[in-house]
Amino acid sequence: MSTRRAVLLILASALLTLAGCEGFFTSEKGDGGGGGGTGVAPRLAYVANAAQDLTPGSISPFAVDPNSGNLTAFASGAVPVNGSPNSLAVDKNVTVLYVAGRAGGVSGFQINSDGSLLAVAGSPFVAGMDPFAVAIDPSTRFLYVANKLSANISIFTIGTGGILTSVGTIIAGLNPVGLAIDKNAVNLYAASSSAGTYVYKINQNDGTLTRVDIVVPHSGVSSAVAVDPIGQFVYVANGAAPGAIDAYARNASTGDLTLTSAASFPTGGTNPTAIAIDPTGTHLYATNQDSNTVAAFTINADGSLTKVTGSPFVTGQMPTSATVDPSGKFLYLTNFNSATVSVYNIGPDGALTSRRDAQLPTNAAAVVVTR
Repeated sequence: MSTRRAVLLILASALLTLAGCEGFFTSEKGDGGGGGGTGVAPRLAYVANAAQDLTPGSISPFAVDPNSGNLTAFASGAVPVNGSPNSLAVDKNVTVLYVAGRAGGVSGFQINSDGSLLAVAGSPFVAGMDPFAVAIDPSTRFLYVANKLSANISIFTIGTGGILTSVGTIIAGLNPVGLAIDKNAVNLYAASSSAGTYVYKINQNDGTLTRVDIVVPHSGVSSAVAVDPIGQFVYVANGAAPGAIDAYARNASTGDLTLTSAASFPTGGTNPTAIAIDPTGTHLYATNQDSNTVAAFTINADGSLTKVTGSPFVTGQMPTSATVDPSGKFLYLTNFNSATVSVYNIGPDGALTSRRDAQLPTNAAAVVVTR
């Protein structure tokens, strides 16, 4: 076993042990200024319900069974949101949810102790044209929005109660559709279609961005990006036929990316549009949107990927987003045309089993699961 993998497994074991201690996972209001809710239930999921004609969509809240991963919809039903939602982000303290919506800017919701949502004062907040992806830095001080049609990134500071204040924008190539931030909030990465992957340095004082590199797509177009949990590797999805995941080693100081020796790893489908990595950095999942499948890989010590036996696995129609729950036991993904969110069990080898679906009121665009 590599030193890196051993350290990750030890950390994971320690976290699971601490999770059993009363009061370990508590609300940490006031950290970094973000949030404003009143503390939250142990595990929640929120799903963005989109509308193809850009009419207002909604957010469906669910309670998550930590043992089975199953979802139970709130009796109160879906919460209306301005615009058709594309992407979701929850702060690390689980006190505020942000929604990037087409024609709707960025909507903010405080998360109450029962998981219900309350609109943040001043929400929605103005972003660029077609807000397509949203990301919160690990310190919960800054929020970033990729505006697909404006070809830029909106930058906000997060204040008391989750209120956003704009501090400007920065150019992001052509049609930015994905964002990822390393665990130390040193760099932000933007998947910007045929323009490649933009690498930015985050100013720790005000959250502004400075571009430090543009990584040309190894093949196809950059359709999604993810950083592994310890910040050693960056993975970029190539939305092409056939689809693939490009693996890069990351310079922790500068954020610069260097292709691993094997470079590109086929997903077994077409148009991968989302990447999810489990909390230990052991497995990676990529949705093949046009093939109705999800690819599963083992992450090796050098950052290269090995396809999991049985991959790719069948999904609903047009899988658009994916996330692994904090326990690393379950994968959640949205099926846009099926209007469902699917839950899979993750085996020790990364294989996916026991798929079950929860129905949604409209097209399912994105899902986020809290700690």
